[in-house]
Amino acid sequence: MLPNRPIEFRTAVILSMLLGIVMALLNHFVVLSSDKYSVIFGALGK
Repeated sequence: MLPNRPIEFRTAVILSMLLGIVMALLNHFVVLSSDKYSVIFGALGK
């Protein structure tokens, strides 16, 4: 295909997955652990 690609497709997929996992953990620990959202999502977190 393209010989001078700046990044491999497999590397981009792995980085995207890692970024998604980090964002999910950040959402879980920061947003869902706050007092404002723990009342709304209390049944989901506990």
